[in-house]
Amino acid sequence: MPVADLGCTSQMDYFRSNNFDLIRLVAAAQVMLFHAIFYFDVPVPTLNTIISYAPGVPAFFFVSGFLISASWERNSDLRTFAVNRILRIFPGLWAVLGFSLITLFAFYDRSLLAANWTTLVLWSIGQATILQDWIPDFTRGYGVGGVNGSLWTIPVELSFYVAVPLLYWLFTRVRRVDAVLIAALVASFGLQYWTYTYRAELPELAFKLILKSPLPWFGMFCAGILGQRHLRTIMGAVQGRFMLFLGAYVVAASLAHYFPVYPLLQGNANSMGVINYLAMCGLILSAAYTAPSLAERVLKRNDISYGVYIFHIPVINVFVEKGMSGWGAFFPAVLITIFLAGLSWTYVERPSLGLRRWALYRR
Repeated sequence: MPVADLGCTSQMDYFRSNNFDLIRLVAAAQVMLFHAIFYFDVPVPTLNTIISYAPGVPAFFFVSGFLISASWERNSDLRTFAVNRILRIFPGLWAVLGFSLITLFAFYDRSLLAANWTTLVLWSIGQATILQDWIPDFTRGYGVGGVNGSLWTIPVELSFYVAVPLLYWLFTRVRRVDAVLIAALVASFGLQYWTYTYRAELPELAFKLILKSPLPWFGMFCAGILGQRHLRTIMGAVQGRFMLFLGAYVVAASLAHYFPVYPLLQGNANSMGVINYLAMCGLILSAAYTAPSLAERVLKRNDISYGVYIFHIPVINVFVEKGMSGWGAFFPAVLITIFLAGLSWTYVERPSLGLRRWALYRR
């Protein structure tokens, strides 16, 4: 059952006043910091181990399932839904594509680019549409091994958007909606488990195709839908209890580190164990609704999380191509990424979001 009356507070208030912008920024920062520490060989392995146990990508998928399902339930006009999703994803994506091409021509072997110009054009079209996870062989010598490998999540996210109307069509024809979502969650985590368990027996291409497909990650998105649909039930348990859920997550992550029992407990990667992933989901919801005006006060309805996520690898690539590493590369790369994310939000993403005809949360 969709969220109905949430007590004396209007249900819409729970989507207008929350900390999801701040949560997305923390998730994007985790991905950026992890990659920067790793690729610049910054001598803080303990820090990278710690932040690796709170991976940003699974958090993104949960938040996406939560908010996108809420958006569809409150306005199920297919055209409006599609336009809103396009305006959220593609303008920033096209901006980072332009930056990536400029830096690619500035810092990579131009003769190699010229010799592969047809593939480069096709790759650019793929980056601008739905093939962001394609890394041509001639670009694997650039930077960290590709122009922007983090964008593999974009086609996955787009597939989730396509799945939402189909899921809700299915919901109208089944009695046990929760059973469908839980089955999808179990099957998705099961596919992850099977893929990693039999990795040695799988062709490398098959292994990569499975993990870059939406199937192993769809369960995380479904967890977000479940959380949103039962917000009325769980709000009393999560609201205002961030420290409690943080402690529970630290316990779950510690168990995953010291006593891994995959697929129940598994840390330090996007392929999390079911138990510590559900603990993360609880932590996210509690963070969203503990002091729910915090994001508003800190960010002033600005959301640079997407920009941080999509720009950080192209920026890191430039420093790697210049032969820089350590703290001397880490700090400038992080600051430049934040600066570019701010520009993208101010001049590309926010104006594009202003074109939406309907939204849960107005900028």
